[in-house]
Amino acid sequence: MRTIRTSTRLLLTLCLCAAGQLAHGEDAAPSSDLPAGSVTISRQGAWFVADSKNFQVCSLRGFAEAQAAARYCEAKRLLLINKWNAPALTRAWSPRCQVVLHNSLDGYVRAVGRGSENTLGSSLIWPGRGQITTRKIDVRAEGNYDFASVLPHELTHLVLADCFDGRSAPLWFDEGVAILADPEPK
Repeated sequence: MRTIRTSTRLLLTLCLCAAGQLAHGEDAAPSSDLPAGSVTISRQGAWFVADSKNFQVCSLRGFAEAQAAARYCEAKRLLLINKWNAPALTRAWSPRCQVVLHNSLDGYVRAVGRGSENTLGSSLIWPGRGQITTRKIDVRAEGNYDFASVLPHELTHLVLADCFDGRSAPLWFDEGVAILADPEPK
């Protein structure tokens, strides 16, 4: 019974925060000013890989794109944690989140599955025994895409999963809060 009350209290608190965010508008764009040593790069086959404290970003287009995405994700993660007033979540993610930037629709659909043709991004959170065992974001990174058009929404799902201790938030709430992170035109 205590778990149900705690979950209900958390859900109510997050709902009130969401209402406040709607009333006050979107926060500032995240800064990608992380220390140079906080993102390391490597090559794994065709993939250019950037590793940061909480993310591993894989790109087929180059190190610059992978590094920029890793820095963006780190900064946006901290903004989301602050936005939802969850300072206890600032500990490093274990496991880290893998972000795959697919440079074609075909590659994205192969990774995410049928039905994803009409989406720009997909997040996967796999809970196991009270902790998250997998964090992954797949992004359609075709042409001139913008991190801000996809990553804030998908990162919100990951941060909320931490807020609920690896348990699933109600789907209506999880998606509703993630939509608050979308840019206005979307």
